[in-house]
Amino acid sequence: MYFHLGLEGDFRKLLLSISSKFIDVTDLKIGLNESMNEIIELTNLKECFIAKFDKNNNLTKLAHSKECNITPIFAKRFRKLIKYFDVAYIESTDMSYYFENFKKNKSAIIIPIFVKGELYGFLALVSLDDLKMRVQEKLMLKIIGEIYGKVFEHYENIKNLKESEIRYKTLANASPYGIIVIDKNYKVLFMNNETAKILDLPEISEDINLMEIVSSYTFDIINLNTKKIINKDKKRIDIKSNIQTVSLESKYLSISLSEFKYSNENSVLIILNDITLEKQREEDIKKFYRVLKQIPEIVIIVNNKMDIEYMNNYFSEKISIENKDLLNKNIKELKKYKLNALYEKINEVMEIKKAFFGEIYMNFDQPKYFLGSISPLRNENHKITHCVCVLKDINEQKLMQEELKEKNESFKIMIGELKDAQAQLIQKEKLAGIGQLAAGVAHEINNPLGFVISNYDTLKKYIKRYEEVLLAYKNLCNEFDKSNKDINMQNRIIDIKKMEKKYGLDFIIEDMDDLISDSKEGLDRVGKIVQSLKYFSRDAQYNEFESYDINEGIENTILIAKNEVKYSADIELHLNEVPLIDAISGQINQVILNIIINAVQAIKETKEFGIITIKTYKDSKYVFCEIQDNAKGIEEEVLDKIFEPFFTTKEAGVGTGLGLSIAYDIITNKHKGSLFVESKEDEGTTFIIMLPIKQG
Repeated sequence: MYFHLGLEGDFRKLLLSISSKFIDVTDLKIGLNESMNEIIELTNLKECFIAKFDKNNNLTKLAHSKECNITPIFAKRFRKLIKYFDVAYIESTDMSYYFENFKKNKSAIIIPIFVKGELYGFLALVSLDDLKMRVQEKLMLKIIGEIYGKVFEHYENIKNLKESEIRYKTLANASPYGIIVIDKNYKVLFMNNETAKILDLPEISEDINLMEIVSSYTFDIINLNTKKIINKDKKRIDIKSNIQTVSLESKYLSISLSEFKYSNENSVLIILNDITLEKQREEDIKKFYRVLKQIPEIVIIVNNKMDIEYMNNYFSEKISIENKDLLNKNIKELKKYKLNALYEKINEVMEIKKAFFGEIYMNFDQPKYFLGSISPLRNENHKITHCVCVLKDINEQKLMQEELKEKNESFKIMIGELKDAQAQLIQKEKLAGIGQLAAGVAHEINNPLGFVISNYDTLKKYIKRYEEVLLAYKNLCNEFDKSNKDINMQNRIIDIKKMEKKYGLDFIIEDMDDLISDSKEGLDRVGKIVQSLKYFSRDAQYNEFESYDINEGIENTILIAKNEVKYSADIELHLNEVPLIDAISGQINQVILNIIINAVQAIKETKEFGIITIKTYKDSKYVFCEIQDNAKGIEEEVLDKIFEPFFTTKEAGVGTGLGLSIAYDIITNKHKGSLFVESKEDEGTTFIIMLPIKQG
């Protein structure tokens, strides 16, 4: 039996019918099955199916007619059989060898299907009888195989295209750049995620016009260049510009426009790169370099190849070398300009990888000193990439230092002289205080001295009389040894007794003890006054810290000031037990004397007689001495000035104005203590001396 498809028109009808099954059919399997049924209906065959080879030479049945239930086997062997045939024929006796489930006598025509020159699969036409083919049928069947090959190629292309589109979109969405594809009418065909982010869009928008997703300002920028691409004036345009997003935020973008094929349509590909931060960094770098050019310090940047990458204008001003002579050259060139010290320091920093801070002395046209830093710069991998050198010209400062050093030596001499002058001033103030008290002190000495002199004259007479009586007794004794006349001796004794009575020898003997006792007391008083004066007026050479009893110091000072005080005020003492303190006794005594004298003078100005109260007490760290008077007090407006040098409220010639300022200096500066004053008008003034128990 011959396989016969009928008239030529029937063949054309079959071809058209098969082809029509794949128009607007998205599911390939549906089109294949419908075309299989169409073949069965237009031929005298009973079954047909299409199978494909996979990459492992296994067969997969893609579609079949309604009656077909065969499963192909031996795919590798079968592939070799049909690979070199336009149309192959398998007789019924061989069917079971190549296919399972063919128990009946069936034969098959195998039409190989090639896609892009490679065997893709085959179309099997199955008959119940053995078939014979004419050449004409073979050609027709080959054409049918070619139609299916084109169909598979088309759908493979569509599949690959879809897969490529998916991959493309996936890659595009993973891109750090904004990607937009528009057609000639500015319709957005594609947009990736980054575009939405750059343009501040709430979501990805497609199938809309570009004007709807960018501001008019940005659209004008893109529109102008898009026209050039569409009109084929240019294939690619790169621009950088500020743009405004839909939220009117200003961004700086790099925009690239180029020709692009999208779904076989001519379109424009727009690549957006947000370089706002880069632009800002670029501006910052420009500002940085502008600053470097202007700062009054030398700045040099050297790379890790030891080439000078940057130097500011100040360098050429200070070193008198043109930048072009050293820029981009190795630092060894510094040696040509006698900058050996700078070269060595930079080289050292790069070798030891540690920064240098300090002075650099360079001896070129004239010796100069520079102060600065040379620091290595590291990248994110901690590798040194550059070295930055910042130097400040300190030549003037150096000269000033030398001048200051000389002045400092002069100041030391002056300070020494001032200390001597201060010591002399303090001593003069002491002597001035003593001078004020001189008459009183002399009077105090004169009283005991007067009765000592009087006693001395009386004692002298007593001794003369004693001598006469004793001489009489002596003569009597001598005569008694030579004479034996009792009457004469008796007369002599009577004469001596008369002499004793005349001179009052018994009274003299009785009075001599009192004379000697009074004289001793007077001499002690004189000695104490003199000792107090000597102790009080000691010179600055004795001004060393020692253990000092402030109560004893108060008593000594009162003794010196007694005659000054006793006619104007009573002194009430409330001296509590206090510890010895570290102090310069003479200086503290002077402070106490100055305050007492001030109190006496204040009392004299306001009343005939007053009271000065002095008390001492302590806490854990300090000893306190309060000296209070009941004079008129100090006016509030001058209370803050009383410790100032040469300030005085007394009449001219009465005070120097130094007493309280010296007292303040002695207590606060010399003894690290405090001196306070409290005063109310018509109530009096209280000075409070606070001295540390231990110095340091």
